[in-house]
Amino acid sequence: MTGFLSAMEKNGTKPNLITYSVLLQGFCLRSKLEEAFCVLKRMENLDLVIDEFVYAILIDGLCRRGDVDRVFNLLEEMERKGIQVGSVTYNTVVNGLCKAGKTSKADEISRGYVGDNFTYRTLLHGYAMEVDGVMDTKRTLEESGICMDVVTCNVLIKALFMVGMIEDALYFSKKCMIRD
Repeated sequence: MTGFLSAMEKNGTKPNLITYSVLLQGFCLRSKLEEAFCVLKRMENLDLVIDEFVYAILIDGLCRRGDVDRVFNLLEEMERKGIQVGSVTYNTVVNGLCKAGKTSKADEISRGYVGDNFTYRTLLHGYAMEVDGVMDTKRTLEESGICMDVVTCNVLIKALFMVGMIEDALYFSKKCMIRD
C-alpha cells in the first residue's frame, strides 16, 4: 500500500477519499481485511471525512468472510460517529447475511428501513428453498408499494418455482408481462 501511495505522491498526486476507498475495496475483494482496516486507520489519521460508502465497502468485505459480529460492530461504530446508515449499507448487510445463510436475520434487519428492489431480490434469493420466507417476502414487497422492476419479477418467479408454487409462478409471470 505505502509503495503505491508513495509513487502517487512522488508524481505530485495527493491521494484523496476516492483513492483510499479504491484501496479499501481492493483489499476487501482479496480478503485482506486487516490491510483494509489499516487503510481506514490511515484515512482517520489524515482527517479524511469517512462516509457511509467507506463503511459499506468494509461491511461487504466482512460479510464475504462471514464475520457477522464484526459487521455489527462497524454498524455500531457508524452510529457512534454520527454516520448516517442508509440503504447502501443496509442492502450490503442484507446481501451479506443472505449469502452467509442468515436470511432470517437479514429479513429482520430489512424491516427496520425502507427497502428497494435490491432488498427484496436479495431476500427472495436467500429464501429460495423456504416457502414461508418466499411468501412472506412477496407479501411484504407487494405491501411496500415498490414498483417491481423486471429483475425483481424474474427473481420472484424463480423463487416461486423453486418452492414448488408453479401456479403462483405462472400467474405472477403473466401479471409481470402485462405490466411491462
